[in-house]
Amino acid sequence: MNNRKQVLLRGLFVTATLGMFISSIAAEKTITVTGEILLNEFDSGVDTEEVYGGVLFWNDSKPGRAILSVCKHGDICEITGVVDDKEKIKEFLSVSKVRKIHAHKK
Repeated sequence: MNNRKQVLLRGLFVTATLGMFISSIAAEKTITVTGEILLNEFDSGVDTEEVYGGVLFWNDSKPGRAILSVCKHGDICEITGVVDDKEKIKEFLSVSKVRKIHAHKK
C-alpha cells in the first residue's frame, strides 16, 4: 500500500474514532430524580416517575456507594447525577448530589 493510501486510512480511522468519542460525550446528561430506593443484592434503582423504568446503579460502584451512604432501601431520596441519555435503561454513571427526603419506616 502506498503512503498516500496509508495516510488517508489513518485519517479516516482518527476521524471515525473522534466521532465516536464525541458522540459518546454528547450522550451524557445530568438529571435530578426523586424517588424510592429499591435495594437488590448487586444492583439497585431509584423508582421515579420522572424517568421511565427508574434509574439503576450498581451497589459497589462509585455512584452506588455515594447513594447508599445517604439512602437505604425504601427511603425517598433526591439524586443528581449523570446518565447515558442514549440508553433506554438509565444508569447513573456518576452522582454529584444525594439528599434523603423521607426515611423508610421499619
